Amino acid sequence: MENKQTARQGDMRKAILDAAMRQFGAQGYEGASLQAIADEVGIAKPSLLYHFDSKNRLRKAVLESLLDHWKNELPGLLSNADSEHDRFTSTITALVSYFMEDESRARFALREALDRPAEIRGLIKKHLTPWIALVTDYIRLGQRLGVVKQNVNPEGYIIQVMTMAIGTVALGHVSAALFGRDRALSKEDIIGEMVRVGREALFVNPMAPNKDR
Repeated sequence: MENKQTARQGDMRKAILDAAMRQFGAQGYEGASLQAIADEVGIAKPSLLYHFDSKNRLRKAVLESLLDHWKNELPGLLSNADSEHDRFTSTITALVSYFMEDESRARFALREALDRPAEIRGLIKKHLTPWIALVTDYIRLGQRLGVVKQNVNPEGYIIQVMTMAIGTVALGHVSAALFGRDRALSKEDIIGEMVRVGREALFVNPMAPNKDR
């Protein structure tokens, strides 16, 4: 009985976090309300406050959940590939897919980075520093092996890729207007172009065969 209750509480917590991500992403922290989040989940506001006792605590929990995802996802992406090209493609695909599954994730991440940069820096350091360091080590290893271009700055490259992925998804519907479109590019188009641009910038031989292409 206790296990079922714990599971239900876990499901409710996730539902609240997902709804809060959408509300914060769409309305911003100031514009979103706890009542709107509770309404989306289908619970009373006091029930929401049972799980998260303030709006700011809920916002921080949403941020933690987003960063926890990548803390758990990156090790598998980095270890389950046979080559640098495979690793690159699978990481880009996972990055874009995650944010396009729910575009509010990208909007929320972008808003938080702009509104609270110091807090975001601290959370990234807490959650992702070991794995980001591992990615930079992979790039430097590729440079020593002659696979990666020598003029690539690993840290700068990672920043550009992350900014490109989050910004492309978050601003997709706005940027579509540049070309007279009503809808943003498809996930497949975005992934394909990011992989192409990213490979050209990173690898000495960007067209090297790999199983994902």
